Amino acid sequence: MNQSPQVYLPIYSLRLHLILHSPVAPDTLLIPPHLHPYVLPPFRRIYLNTPAPSLALPDTDRGSKLTAEVERVVERLHMENAVLRQSCFAWRARAHAHMTGHFQLSALLRMARDQERKLKDDRNEIARKYDSLKRKFSDVDR
Repeated sequence: MNQSPQVYLPIYSLRLHLILHSPVAPDTLLIPPHLHPYVLPPFRRIYLNTPAPSLALPDTDRGSKLTAEVERVVERLHMENAVLRQSCFAWRARAHAHMTGHFQLSALLRMARDQERKLKDDRNEIARKYDSLKRKFSDVDR
């Protein structure tokens, strides 16, 4: 089992533990520089290398079958990797579209609230002027 490094800080130990073991990639600008070596990305790339020529199996009948089978497995894994990358790209695009829509709706809501506040202020100002004029004319009539 891979042990992550233990950092003992009396006050921030729980917060640091949550940062270090979080599935979300932390922003390195928010982490103090002396803690950067202890923060590892939660997701790592997997690289599939083709077998090295020095490690090739002997060219016997059984060896060639194994080599062909290994090549088929590697080709299948490369195709799966390409499909996963495409799927990941599609989900990122969907997440980006969702985020953009959310921000646009938030801006629209903020604009509507500002407009509502402005209209209420205008209504209150007009009502105040109306009451002032009504009092002024009621004093003139007397």
